[in-house]
Order: sequence, then structure tokens, then C-alpha cells
Amino acid sequence: MYLFYLFVALIPFPEYARFTNIIGSLTLMKVVGIATIIAAVFYKNALDNTFIPESKLKYPYILFFVLLFTFNPHLQVISTWAVCVVMYFIVISFVDTIEKIIGIYIVIIGGMLINCYQSLKGVFIYGWYERAAGSYGDANYLSLALLVGIISCYTYILYDDKYKVTKYLCMLILFITMMLAASRGCILGLIFSIFLIVKNSEQKMKYLTLIIIVSAPIIYFVTPKVIDRFSNKTHSDYSSIEHRKNTQLAGINMVIDNPVTGVGYGTYKDQAKRYNEVLAEGGTVIAHNTYLQVAAELGVPALIVFLTLITGAYSLLSRLLKLNLNKEEILVCKSLMYMLAGYSVSILFLSAEKEKFLWLILALTVAVWRIIHARIFRQSKLIQETS
Repeated sequence: MYLFYLFVALIPFPEYARFTNIIGSLTLMKVVGIATIIAAVFYKNALDNTFIPESKLKYPYILFFVLLFTFNPHLQVISTWAVCVVMYFIVISFVDTIEKIIGIYIVIIGGMLINCYQSLKGVFIYGWYERAAGSYGDANYLSLALLVGIISCYTYILYDDKYKVTKYLCMLILFITMMLAASRGCILGLIFSIFLIVKNSEQKMKYLTLIIIVSAPIIYFVTPKVIDRFSNKTHSDYSSIEHRKNTQLAGINMVIDNPVTGVGYGTYKDQAKRYNEVLAEGGTVIAHNTYLQVAAELGVPALIVFLTLITGAYSLLSRLLKLNLNKEEILVCKSLMYMLAGYSVSILFLSAEKEKFLWLILALTVAVWRIIHARIFRQSKLIQETS
């Protein structure tokens, strides 16, 4: 299990130079991933129907990768996406208690706090970048990970009463760093997650007032870049929006021209200038929209499967909450719903189809389904034996 926690701890460090070329061209993430899946095969529950859980969510999960690898059988594609496949199998192998999911949240919080340290140092001390970027090297993807970190921290606060002040301080650091990154899409995703949290809270006004009192001064005095980016005060912000519109127009044209198989995985950048001549002037060419990128590169069928995965996971968690759950199970189900909802909104503005936290959330959804149904089955069996 410690090997698995190390695997999760490496997720927030995709561009960290010291973790590359550990063995040949393999990154540390892939080396640990290979070791972890070997350990998963020999784990005590591996032979007990572990790799094929009954949850219907496994079908779109498997189908997505079948489509991906069938239409794009390149070594680079397989190498890049194999981590997400590995993630699924090791999560449903190792994660068999709610406590282990909380352990994953703690590991995520730790990894994101290290990123916060790097970001704060980069912004305020060394001036490496204007917006916080951490080990991601990109403010938008750091923000996406911080969204998961903030909800993980919020969940951990509710799970355990110990060291609440320290936990609130950690969540504050995560929030400030996310505001320093000033990713508009991820902030909208966080707002949506917060909306769901407040909506499901018994003390709605208390939560809402507290959030406003804490966040408003931070945004206005500490991270004014957030206000500037939403108001498009600078030429850079305005031109960024125009560039995104043009790249997305190219993506729409790709989907119209290749609706079934797409233009090929990883070719969006190369194809975009052909589908929108305005982009010939230069600039980074990505879809800035995960759903559009999947449809353009892999085709509409792959997009439907991808959407089925996300909506199916949310629906599965909603159905679980209707069962007779204990406090910890309710807390974890809701936390995964908040993460998934915020993430789904954020990736409307980012090309993040292969970001590992998304696939971790989906795998944990299957795991929590197994945990809850195993407990209910044990209880019903015990009742039958005693009656």
C-alpha cells in the first residue's frame, strides 16, 4: 500500500525534472507504476474478482481505451495513457476501505502543498513566473490539481476533528496558490464545487458567509490578478481569449470533417492551422477544451464514451448516496462528486483529457462502490446467519 501511496504522491509532479529519465527514458512515475501493478497482482484480494468489479462504470472505462489504442496504436500513445490504465487496476486492487481513500487524500494534500511552496517561491522570491505554476510549469494545470487538493483537504477536515487549525491553514495555502495561478476555467470549476457543497450543507448561509469573508479579501488584496483576468484588462488576456476562439473553431471544423475517427491522437496542433488559416500566424495551438479535443482527435464515438464515463461516475455516486451509508461513506461519496463536478466544468477550458487526477477520481468511484456493496453484503449475510 505504501508503494501505491508513492504512486499517487508523484501525480502532482508531471514536469519535475528530477523525476525524469530514472531508468533509460522512463520517468519515476512509470517506474513506480510498473512496480505497483506487479504488487497489485500479488495483493491478497487480487484473485477475488478484483480486476473486474461488477460496477457498470468499467464498460465505458475499458471501451475508451480500446478505442484509443485501436485507432492510435503508437508506442508514444500507449506509453502516455498506460499510466491511466494502471491507475484503474491498482486502485481497485489496493483501495478496499474508506480509510485508504482518506489516506489518498492526505497524500494529495501533501503533494499539492509542495507545489504551493514551489509556486510561492517562484512568484514572490525568485520571480520565475507571474502566475503560480508549481512543478507543472503551467498555471492552468496546477490550478486543476489544486481544485482536487482543496476538496481533499475539506474532506479531511470533516473526517477527523484533530489538528483542525493546521488543516484549515493548509486549505488556505492551497486556495491562495490557486488564486495566484489565476486560471479562469479552474476558478469557475471551484465555484461550481463550492456551490454543490453549500447546496448540500444544512447551514447554507453560514457556509456562504464564511466563504465570502475569507475569499474576498484574499482575491482583492493578495491575488488581484484574478480580477484583472476576469475583466480582461490587459491586451494579453484579450488576445488569449481570441486565440482560444480560433483554436476551438479549428477543432469544430475537424469534428465536422472527421466525425467518426477524428484526425488522430496528438495531431490537433498540426492539423489546426489547416482547419483555420488564422492560426498560421503562430501561438500555442491546443483545443483549450477537453471535450472538443477528444472529439476532434478521436472522433464523436470516443467523446460519447468519455462523457458516459464522467456522467456515469456522477450518477453512480448519486445512487450510492441513496443507500444506507455511514458518515464516512457519505463524506467520501460527496467529496468525489464535488471533485468530479468541478473538474468537469474546469476541463471545458483546458485540454486535460490525460490528466491523471481525472482518472484517479473515476477509479476511486469504482473502488468506493465496491467498498460500500461489500459492507452491505457482509451485513445482510450476517443478518441471515443470526436469524
